[in-house]
Amino acid sequence: MHGTLKKTSRKLSAVSSGRRLFLEHIAPTKNAQGRRFADLIVLFTEELGSKLTTSQTATVRKIATLQVLAEGLELSIVKGTASAKDRAEYYRINTQQVRLMKGLGLSNANVDDDGDADGVIDPLEYARRGAPRHPRRERLDSEDS
Repeated sequence: MHGTLKKTSRKLSAVSSGRRLFLEHIAPTKNAQGRRFADLIVLFTEELGSKLTTSQTATVRKIATLQVLAEGLELSIVKGTASAKDRAEYYRINTQQVRLMKGLGLSNANVDDDGDADGVIDPLEYARRGAPRHPRRERLDSEDS
């Protein structure tokens, strides 16, 4: 058996096997964001169904991270404390999240060639309009008749 590699029965790391979320020994469930992050990983994984590949697991973690970041920015937008930089970051986060989710089959949203996610509007633009997009569209369609 010269030149062949022996398979070792080495165990996977705690992160690879799913026993821990991070390499560092931290408890992410000690704060609200950590609990939300852990919950999102479970929810997205359940939505995908069967056993995920390593790359799918990594993508789910990224999507969960982006969701937690987006929710933090949404809070500052609703409070009125978000800067223009925060709003731009929120838009970038949502666009990236939609792309990742679409790649995994978690989202039905379309991403245009210019990177804009269909149906994603700036929260301040939404507030300025003062009404949901669809009812207004329906009113405009009925006025043309």
